[in-house]
Amino acid sequence: MPEREHELRSALLIASLEVICEDTLLFDFSTFELNLPLEASLLPHIINSLLDLLIRHKNAFRSKGVDKQLEDTSKIISEMVKEASFLSQISKNLTLAPSIRAAAMIALLLHPDGTRDFTSLKQQIVEFYNSEVGTWYIKAITSCLCLLTKEEDTAAKWIASNLLDAARTDYEGRQYLQRLLTLWRESSSAPIQKANVQEKWLSGT
Repeated sequence: MPEREHELRSALLIASLEVICEDTLLFDFSTFELNLPLEASLLPHIINSLLDLLIRHKNAFRSKGVDKQLEDTSKIISEMVKEASFLSQISKNLTLAPSIRAAAMIALLLHPDGTRDFTSLKQQIVEFYNSEVGTWYIKAITSCLCLLTKEEDTAAKWIASNLLDAARTDYEGRQYLQRLLTLWRESSSAPIQKANVQEKWLSGT
């Protein structure tokens, strides 16, 4: 209902002030274009829900193949954020909450017009993690590492290792990281092996 758009967006902004729900129950994801930077507070909830959906409902996604999963995820993000530059600006805005900046960075990594330069972002990726940001961030960034990198990527291994150290007291977060590290150890650089690792990550096996 277009006539209620302003009301609905206002309600979403109010709801975005709540704690991020790390266990979502979504079975589908409907997109709408965000008004950034005004609606930047919605980004952590959107990224958490989108990537949780990818992992939680793995059977539906698994049949599409890894490349299609990444393509679909990137498409959803591009539909919600037309210009990747907005995400870059938000991720660098020190006046915003760390969770908002972290979510913007993850969206930038997955946006089709964004960056995949983990080397230049690796320090920031690790520094974004703290008790305030929470486990959802580790789950989301680990999903990105699985979808976008492979075992021999030095920056990716550095990120995973340092996040593992930073999450010493975060049992759930460490589980995601340990699973990825284990799968990486089992993989090789061959494309088919990379695909197998990603499938295993998404299937939780």
